[in-house]
Amino acid sequence: MSRRLFIFKLIKILFLNIIIFTFVFIIFELTIRSIWSIKHFKNPHVNYWGKTWYRVFDKHNTYVSFNPNLGSLPIPGFFNENIDLPRWPKNTKVSINNMGFRNNDNEDIEFSENNRILIVGDSFAFGDQVSNNQTLPSCIERKLKIKTDNGGVGGYGAAQSILRAKYENSKRNYSTIIWFLTFENFSQDLNFNSNFPTILKKDGKLYHKKIRTNYEQEKKEKNSSIKNFLLQYSFLFYKLNKIFFSKLNKKDLEEKTKGAEEVIRENVSLKEVVSFTVSNFNKINKKKILVISYKDKSKNSHISETLNELKIIKLIKEHLLLEIAKYKIPVIDMIDSFESFSENEKRLLWFDHLTPKGNEIICNEIVNFLNANKFYKTEP
Repeated sequence: MSRRLFIFKLIKILFLNIIIFTFVFIIFELTIRSIWSIKHFKNPHVNYWGKTWYRVFDKHNTYVSFNPNLGSLPIPGFFNENIDLPRWPKNTKVSINNMGFRNNDNEDIEFSENNRILIVGDSFAFGDQVSNNQTLPSCIERKLKIKTDNGGVGGYGAAQSILRAKYENSKRNYSTIIWFLTFENFSQDLNFNSNFPTILKKDGKLYHKKIRTNYEQEKKEKNSSIKNFLLQYSFLFYKLNKIFFSKLNKKDLEEKTKGAEEVIRENVSLKEVVSFTVSNFNKINKKKILVISYKDKSKNSHISETLNELKIIKLIKEHLLLEIAKYKIPVIDMIDSFESFSENEKRLLWFDHLTPKGNEIICNEIVNFLNANKFYKTEP
């Protein structure tokens, strides 16, 4: 066999294998999309025939920047009325005012004087996946006609949210501060990242790690254009990447952050994080409310909590309520309201984050409480 013929056969075999692999990949991709679409058929918000939920934040979509005190804060003046992110509705509007709060788009309202509300929390408080006028703070502001600052930031931990509450409260006079919480926020506070105010412990006392690194200057992972394309448009590739590469990324992060803290870190439990956070919340000398919200509680959710996770959430909640009761801070727990809805109704309340309908349900609970107790009124 001549060398030319051998090379030709080798190329032919390679080409056939590529075709077969591509065909099998497409079949698996279509199968996964079909199975998940059937499973979540009754949820009108879920669509498995578009992009995956891999979020590629470019400079046009990223509304946060580095802050040496809090890790990150929204960028004053950010404006995008056509957010292009996977699993965000088209034409979603996100804009940040000059104080670093998300706009509520309630310009026509004549607000009550001497009253101002601050809401802090994570992406659920911020209102990911809904427009400015569909967020929880916007709804509260419209119904009460009281200026309501949206201090939510995506990725924030529970204690980090209270840090922002203290940070903003030092700048202006609030009549009421609302802490909007999902239970996963507490574990986020133990995320040992160079640009995150992680909770550490030394000599038995908890404290926030000082932030030393501007993540905007860190070396970012450079994915190839092909990999980014597959992560955005292939559920199969996205899932495989999440399974096989998450461990590698975690190990890489541990290597990068090794030795970043000069002190010996003692183990910190979630219960300690809860106690630490509630204590700091209590120290803010303003009227305060804790609102406990939840991720998708419908059976049709792609977010399925394991029995172990549910057990941990139950233990955290029990401890949280005990700690909150010490300081007599009012609590609005949304679990009873959510569970009162039928399965089909629940599916309309979440789309990864809360839908406009979900935000409105919580908004009504908060507004009814505030009105019944005249809670937002400033002291004479």
